[in-house]
Parts: sequence; C-alpha cells; structure tokens
Amino acid sequence: MKRLICFAVSDEKRFFQPAPDDKVLVTGMGARAAEAALRKSLKDNRPELIVAAGFAGGLNPQLTLGQVVLDDRQGAAAARINARKDSALIVTGIIFSSARVLITPEEKGKCRSETHADAVDMESETIRRIAGEQGIPMIALRSISDTVHEMLPLDFNQFMTPQGGMRFGRLIAHLMFHPGKIPSLLRFQKRVSIAARELAKALEMVNGEW
Repeated sequence: MKRLICFAVSDEKRFFQPAPDDKVLVTGMGARAAEAALRKSLKDNRPELIVAAGFAGGLNPQLTLGQVVLDDRQGAAAARINARKDSALIVTGIIFSSARVLITPEEKGKCRSETHADAVDMESETIRRIAGEQGIPMIALRSISDTVHEMLPLDFNQFMTPQGGMRFGRLIAHLMFHPGKIPSLLRFQKRVSIAARELAKALEMVNGEW
C-alpha cells in the first residue's frame, strides 16, 4: 500500500478516485474517532505515506473557498509539489486541530491569533502523532470549506456523537423547529461540494509527486 488517505466523513472523499495502491479510511470526526480508526488500520497495513485529508475552516484571511492547505512538517512532499504546481490550488501552511468545530468568525479569529495557524480541523494532529510513533511520513491536506469571515449555518458540535458520527435524528428535529436555517444549510452544502472537488484535484496532484 502506497498511501493511506484518512477522511473524517464520506462527503470529503465524494469526488476522489483513489489509485490502485491507495487505501481510503473514513475515521469519523474528532481526535478520538481518528485515533481508534487509524490504530486499527495500521495493525494490518503499513503505508508509505499517511494523508490526513478533508475539509478545514480557514483562519488565514487570504485563504478562499476550495483552496487546499498542505501541512507537511517533515518536508516529505512540499518541495516537490511547490516546484511543479501551476496554480494556486495548494498552499503550504499550518493546520491546527481543535477539540470542537469553530462556528463563528470570532472563534476562528481568536484561534488564528493564539496559534498563528492557517486552517483548523479536528483530526490532523492526532494522525500526525500516530504516524510519528510508527515512523511513517505524514502530510495533512485540507480544503477550505468556510473562510475565517464566515459563520457556519449550524453549531454542528451539538449533533456530534462521541464516536465521531452525527446524530441525524437530532439534526432533523432541530431543522423542523428552526426551518429558517434550512436555506443557509443548503448554501453551505454547495460550498462543501466545491471544497470536495478541489480536494480531489489536490490529492491527485500529491499522488503524482509521491
């Protein structure tokens, strides 16, 4: 197996076509779910590279919807990718992993000032730690689904399970009592689709360089 590509949720891999020697792992959201799924996978398979892939919230004001942030602290791939890329699809930067989804511009702005990170997710740090324990190179590749100035349509934290899934029944009930939130949620889903398409392009680019 050449690459183990970890996504938190299936939506993130929607447009990605893995190479024959890739393995795709959907871990669930959050550090706890990511650790459990990754450790289980590594018992049977040892990849040449682990990729923490998916969506992220933007913290750097210069990042736009669909831009992909590459966090490669080992220098495993960044130099080769930067040497050949002919667009602004992939930018190198720091991805910070939060214990919760950051909902408001104020939360994201505070995270930016405290961490100096460019984007925020929930799983990459855990995946990086486990990869380091195993001596496996690792990169994080995250597509911006919401910029630092945008507020998410819902507080997704209240619908997450401890296992990293979503309580869809609770979500549906919430929308039934707050139907005014449905249009903004649908708009956000369209933006997420854009982020997923750009992420698929970036993963293909990285595969060509690894």
